[in-house]
Amino acid sequence: MSRNLIGKQVFYDIINLRKTSNKTIGIIGGGDAAFDYALTLSKKNKIMIFNKNNKPKCIPVLWERCLKKPSIKYHPNIIVDKIRKIEENIIITTPDREFNVDYLIIAIGRKPCLPPLSHSIKENMDRLTKEKRLYLIGDVINKRNRQTAISIGDGMRTAMDIIHLIEEGRI
Repeated sequence: MSRNLIGKQVFYDIINLRKTSNKTIGIIGGGDAAFDYALTLSKKNKIMIFNKNNKPKCIPVLWERCLKKPSIKYHPNIIVDKIRKIEENIIITTPDREFNVDYLIIAIGRKPCLPPLSHSIKENMDRLTKEKRLYLIGDVINKRNRQTAISIGDGMRTAMDIIHLIEEGRI
């Protein structure tokens, strides 16, 4: 895939495609992001989700909602060999066939990410969290429940815990 397609016809999120309509958009991925992107963009576009696995890894409600949308087509067991541009279209080549899309979103590889921590903090993480000296929130602790609202709630609860510790004179 040519790097000059990134940000023009190939994206890693949907921010630049939200106003797009009457297009065919391919999404490579099988997790929450891929299915959430598909639902958002399916209101005005045709969507094809390409998953290398047989089953999606998204939360069940996203899968169920996508199944109900006639504008979303799910393609399991798709191994992408090549992505290239021909004229104005993106061609996704697999061992068995080719797919033609106007835009492509690559929604793979999202993992909860711990910020760079010192060796000392990593060694003492359990103790520091129990002592309320280190707080982990959001994707880092919620594993499969990776929604913004949950992360915000974690942050608010943590802030309130810290305020109570300050008021009690423990910090």
